Amino acid sequence: MKKALYITTLILFLLPSSGTAQCDFVNDITGITMSIPPAGDASDPLLYTQVYVLVDSEGNIVATGSTPDFIGLNADLYFLYAVNYINTETASIVPLLAVSGSFSDLQVYFGCIDISDPYGNCSISVCDQVVVIENSIINNTSTAFATGGYGQEYCLICNDVVLASNATGTFDLSLYPAAAAGADCQVVSMNYEVPGVAPVTVGDNWDAVAFNNCDLVDCWEFLGRDLVIDPILAIELIEFSGKVESDYNQLVWRTKSEENNSHFILERSNDGIHFEAIHQVNGNGTTLEEHQYGFNDFKIEQTIYYYRLASVDFDGQINRSQIIALSRDQVDGSSLIAYPIPANENVYLMFNSNFDQRIIIEMHSFDGKLILRKEMDCNRGVNNLTIRVSELAHGAYYVTANFMQEDKRLSTKIIR
Repeated sequence: MKKALYITTLILFLLPSSGTAQCDFVNDITGITMSIPPAGDASDPLLYTQVYVLVDSEGNIVATGSTPDFIGLNADLYFLYAVNYINTETASIVPLLAVSGSFSDLQVYFGCIDISDPYGNCSISVCDQVVVIENSIINNTSTAFATGGYGQEYCLICNDVVLASNATGTFDLSLYPAAAAGADCQVVSMNYEVPGVAPVTVGDNWDAVAFNNCDLVDCWEFLGRDLVIDPILAIELIEFSGKVESDYNQLVWRTKSEENNSHFILERSNDGIHFEAIHQVNGNGTTLEEHQYGFNDFKIEQTIYYYRLASVDFDGQINRSQIIALSRDQVDGSSLIAYPIPANENVYLMFNSNFDQRIIIEMHSFDGKLILRKEMDCNRGVNNLTIRVSELAHGAYYVTANFMQEDKRLSTKIIR
């Protein structure tokens, strides 16, 4: 690869895209056609290395990997590059590939290097998740985008199957049993070439349809919204928290309203998986007033316990809250607790902060690949955070929490 070829390629990919891309991915970038290494010596892995580099809208490196797949991203505009470099340059190039480093430092490197774009010279948009309540009506708030003779349609997709499509983006989940709590669902705004001839029908496998009808010449444009569907609760729970006291664990919960609520059952677990009932208290039936409940658990024979709250309505239907954990070792803020282990859908993190401050949560695979990076605000005291892991490959991962206003970095291992 000659230096002149590198400079020409660099100028090409600094040009703004003329495409009309909306939102191509929701949190995870997967399924991109892999860039083919240049012909000749550069195709020899003994001589050259290829690495994929994901760059954010600020020009900083977000993640690198041996494949163009990146999981758990924040909503942003990204650029993806395939970088090929001669192995004799490894010592100089590897530091330039560091996460949070500037991609321009790599671009201006004068060693033997070639950069190409595996995504058709288009930027990559990543969307946010939307949390909805099961059986509620979903309104896709995205602006219609069909222009230039393209047709527009919205699709409701759950577990890769098209459940419904229409021109409004409004779906009543009560009509679609497959859109149940825990289902992997999306609402996608689809723009296609021929108005009135959408190549999608109810029952289609979405991945197959999208793959068969999208290429670099005539690609659909997608605006996706990932739906995290929670079950309907008979109560509006505004707090469920715990506090470690000297000789007991204190549990508190507050409701903003209750509907047909018979009673609460407080459940406890030793491992975050198997729960038993330890306390029951009557609810307030149907009320629009705020109510507070509590319980002190004096059975503290081990270091950590997990708690969840079940609300039972007068018809016998049971709905459960998310899990919280209380650790006797957590008071001094010296550990990051992850549970359950192993985790299937979500992993829950618990940590203590000495201030109201910003923290950075990162997840890495055991080979060092950055899987997730999230910057967030936390409150002074005990904090709980949920990370969705259902789409990760089975295996072990490291999670770290970096505290911006204090010299503290906590880490733990999770298992999917």
